[in-house]
This record gives sequence, C-alpha cells and structure tokens, in this order.
Amino acid sequence: MYNSLVLNSLNTLLPFLNSLNQNWCLVGSTSLILHGLENKSEEIDIVTDLEGSKKLEKLLEKFKIKPTRMIHNDHYDSAITEYYIDGTHISILGDLKLKVAEGWVRILEIIRNKEIFDFNGYKVFIPSLSDQVKILRLGGRKKDMVQAEKILSFLKE
Repeated sequence: MYNSLVLNSLNTLLPFLNSLNQNWCLVGSTSLILHGLENKSEEIDIVTDLEGSKKLEKLLEKFKIKPTRMIHNDHYDSAITEYYIDGTHISILGDLKLKVAEGWVRILEIIRNKEIFDFNGYKVFIPSLSDQVKILRLGGRKKDMVQAEKILSFLKE
C-alpha cells in the first residue's frame, strides 16, 4: 500500500537529489515500498551527509517548512530539515547517527549495499533489505523491531 501523493512528491524531489553526489539514500517506508513490500507511507525520509544536507537546503528552499535543527537524544543525532512537497512531508537527515552500545554509528556507514532503482528516469538509492534490517534493529524501538521481522518474513518468501 502506498500513498500516491508520496510518489508524486518523489517525482518532484528526485531531480534535486540526482544533482548531488551518490552519498544519499531514501530510507524508511517509501524505500520498503520500492523493494516491493506492502507498507503504508505518508512521508519521505532521506539520509545524506552534512554537505548533501546543506546543498539540498539551498536547492529546496521554497519547499522548506521548518529551519534546520539538530536532534540529539539518547538514540539519535542528526541535522534535520523538513520540507513539504506536493502534499508530502519530507525529512532530510544530515549525518544521521544511532547510539549503540559501542557509541555512535553513522547510518550511511551501515548501508553497505545500496540498490539503485530507476524511477521515471531518475536514480533512487535505497539500502538493501538486509541493511534495512540492520538499521531497524540498531534503532531498537518496538515498531522498528516489528518492521525488521516483516522484512525478514518477506525475504523468506
């Protein structure tokens, strides 16, 4: 299941993302839908490095709904900028890190296997399903663990 507004927004967003280097990834529900999993998606989450985040902030200025802010808590650390494009909420997460027992780990370093999808002539980089499972398990939230189990069940089919 997907929200057609999300896919329309992705069409608007992808030319901007494709102007960056390849150091970005679509993560979360929308990336799982592109993998073929049935999933509800109401938003788009993009992980990039700080440089990519700053470039996108300039390119997407007219869509910005909140100024960039730092999120730092017991689980996450990131610069986040929020946008609203064609009816969809979009979060650009610059240098997203998760806290694990050994310390902070960068999400872009966990993503070892990016898959490239063609979406209306644009490249969409998404983590492999096995990388998605690693990220969700590291997040450790109950809903993340449930999602990781859904992915593992899908992989077994």
